[in-house]
Amino acid sequence: MKKHFLLPALCLLFSVSESLAQINIGGISIGKKKNNSNTNASNDNANKTPSSNASQNSNTVPVVFNFIVNPNAPADYNANLNVGDLAIAVDSHLGYKEVRILEKVTGGYKVVIKDASDWEIRNKNGMIQAYANNSVYPYYDVNAFKMATNLYMEYVKHYVECFSKKHNISMNVLKGYLAEWPKYFLADQKEINVHVAQLEELNKAVAAFNFNFPNTYLMFENNPFLIQDIATNRADYIKCLVSASGAGMLEKTLNFLLSEINNAKATVDAFDGSNKFYDGSLDWVWRAVSAKERKAFFDMRKDFKDFETFATTSGQDPKMPYNKINTALDALNSSVATKLPGLKMDDWLFKYHDAAAEAKMKAFLKTPATLKVYKIGISDATWLIETNNLGIPKYKYKRGQMFVRNSADDHPYCKGLFFVIQQDYAGGGTYGESRIVTYHEELYGCPR
Repeated sequence: MKKHFLLPALCLLFSVSESLAQINIGGISIGKKKNNSNTNASNDNANKTPSSNASQNSNTVPVVFNFIVNPNAPADYNANLNVGDLAIAVDSHLGYKEVRILEKVTGGYKVVIKDASDWEIRNKNGMIQAYANNSVYPYYDVNAFKMATNLYMEYVKHYVECFSKKHNISMNVLKGYLAEWPKYFLADQKEINVHVAQLEELNKAVAAFNFNFPNTYLMFENNPFLIQDIATNRADYIKCLVSASGAGMLEKTLNFLLSEINNAKATVDAFDGSNKFYDGSLDWVWRAVSAKERKAFFDMRKDFKDFETFATTSGQDPKMPYNKINTALDALNSSVATKLPGLKMDDWLFKYHDAAAEAKMKAFLKTPATLKVYKIGISDATWLIETNNLGIPKYKYKRGQMFVRNSADDHPYCKGLFFVIQQDYAGGGTYGESRIVTYHEELYGCPR
């Protein structure tokens, strides 16, 4: 029987020619015969771009890819990496991983996880993924970098807003999952010194990698470029934060003091003779009218002195807190000058007299020659007795007042002097010697 060899030979020839029409990389065929539909697609959504490896003749349909895209990165970013390079890939959910580049295609890269084996590349579905150019970054050892820098993140986060402004990157990108970004500030020169030292240490840790880290457009903790930029340019960043810190720790205290002065002024301005002149504002009124009282107040403000040092770094006026308080006190002084002359001491304060008690009051003052006494008296008809829980007397007291003017004062007002004269119980119905136990002064208008 005659055998026919023609048909098997033709079949073999057809098979070989079909095989030669395909290009195989890593077990994946990326070239296509004429009229064949494309089967190359990644497992994430993104822009579609023709493959650079597609044949340019009329017998090949261009290959397209559904690229995975970092939504925060600029569309035109391209690190121009090479086949075989290790890289960092960021996906559409802002997850990131270390990868190896298998192929460069128009608009992006085909990658596998860094340690993928040849067998895994050939046999596991989804091992090869296509990332857009703007989603693949030069490689760095993520774990090693985090171990070297994590200790300093408590300081780095203070400067994220300054980084955002410098590089025009939205805080929505840099703050990550945080709904609200807290207000960070530098409190004083002591804290500035701590930050300087910590950022210097961070710079040493980053410099040890001897690498210019990529901007991954991720939240600050996962953005090595941000961390390196803050560490390298720490002096500028500290200056930025100091500038945004206002008066630092003093800011809140200073605002509180100014509000108290303004409240005192409002009380004085509202005085019409029938309401209170002093409503928790006596100390501020004294400081408004008396240079001596102002100086005593400023002398005890250690925080004002600390600000003078802080201001040398922040570039602010070292005398700023003094100036602001003085301006507010000057305004209060103007109100006092208008309203205080109408404030008089009530007559009932001098209704009664006790020669011994009044002598104690005068002796307490040492009655300087510059003191003129207009009135002196007692507001209690009899001694008021204070007892313990068993009803046994502890002491008795009277309240005495003086209305005076001391020409040596550095203000033009009269004063009301208020005393409590007390005698301690000695037993057997007797009391000890009178003594002044409390004393304070208030300002009043002088007689015309």
